Amino acid sequence: STPDGVLLLVPEGVDSIRLSWAAGLLNSLPEIDLESPLERPLFVVTPQWAAAGAVAAASEMWLVESPLLENLADFLVAEIASGVAGSKQDCLDLLSFSFLFHRLRENPSFYGLADPAGVAAFLSSRVDSALEELSSLGCVESTDEGLESRPLAAISAFHGILPASAAHLAASTANLRGWRRLFSLLLEIDEFGAPFDAPGLRARAAELEFAAPLDWETSNACVFVLLQLYLQREDLGDLAIQMPNILSSVRRVLAALVDVCAALATPGTLTPTLLALRMGQCLAVQVSPSASPLLQFPGFGPTEIAAATGRGVSSPNEFLSADEETRAEIIKALSDTQIAKVAEFANRFPVVSAEASVVSIAEDEVKLAVSIEKEGDPEVDSESKGWWLIVAEGDSCLVAKKIEAFESRVDREINVPLSEGIKGRIELKIFVVSEFYIGADEEKGGIVVEIPEST
Repeated sequence: STPDGVLLLVPEGVDSIRLSWAAGLLNSLPEIDLESPLERPLFVVTPQWAAAGAVAAASEMWLVESPLLENLADFLVAEIASGVAGSKQDCLDLLSFSFLFHRLRENPSFYGLADPAGVAAFLSSRVDSALEELSSLGCVESTDEGLESRPLAAISAFHGILPASAAHLAASTANLRGWRRLFSLLLEIDEFGAPFDAPGLRARAAELEFAAPLDWETSNACVFVLLQLYLQREDLGDLAIQMPNILSSVRRVLAALVDVCAALATPGTLTPTLLALRMGQCLAVQVSPSASPLLQFPGFGPTEIAAATGRGVSSPNEFLSADEETRAEIIKALSDTQIAKVAEFANRFPVVSAEASVVSIAEDEVKLAVSIEKEGDPEVDSESKGWWLIVAEGDSCLVAKKIEAFESRVDREINVPLSEGIKGRIELKIFVVSEFYIGADEEKGGIVVEIPEST
């Protein structure tokens, strides 16, 4: 393991192995299953090594050169955010352990280094450039004490997105209104790897509900189209194999957007926060954001939606609270097996309530005690069925906290930072938002706080 990536050698004769990776920037190493003993060594490489010319094969691999210089700012931001690198010298010390450092001495001309004796000065200059880039993006600040990590650096490192992407998300919150703009935002960030072959996809762009100009030289265009077709439940054919990686990347971007909004805590950040969380729900149940949320019920299609609409039923809660005759009319076209699945989903659909009270008040912070109770969906082991707790004031998102799946009740004390200069009476509200179910969210307002002139 080096800053350039991870190289794994599996010796011959190993009976079986299962590999998975989920950490930092190296989050797209595929899972690999080997069901029979290896006759020859197998080399597994991360995308960073692959970009350097490494070729994964059962017999041999060629390592060309390190790609670290091309991604130096992306590497350093995680080390600075974690506190590992608190100064420029720390950054240089880290690089001394890299494959890049070794190759600079072995093949300096490849990196534009004329004199092998000038490795130290060369790396110093590149680190300066990387730190200037991170500073311009608002991720890092250089002070007399060293390097200070800013919230965008932590968000970039935690969610495994590029610093430039985190900065672009921050710059986009002011005009992030509506689904079309949120889909278009995915075209503007470089989070989806190299372009992939997608025969026939250009023609299918005409089927999209949310259209935008597309640059087919990038992977973003393919992602933009595939994601919408997936949410519209269209047949993707052989391209369906791309969806797990695409969904994983989009979810990371959406979670990063929520954290960016909370870090900014400026007017206008609540709307994009709720948009991002709703999009996450849509991805979980494969329903377009503009479609009826009743489509998350198993077996529901146009016939059931039309029947529900004709009876004034448009949301899961309205369907669940409807009388037996109304529900029977809506699902009468479904088979007995499908009806049983609808009943199972309906019994599992959570009903959430929330209460909040003020614990303490200071000039720059309010502490809230929040209690969330849930009926239904007792599953607590699912990573995809967690919740988000959002605290807002007006249209400003002040806090975004992830809550893992819980059985029936959870209690939290939340520190709510206040913008400098806020005095007098303010009203806070909280949102409890499911990661999985559409329509199970809870909003609680009326949390009145009197901010003193001084404490």
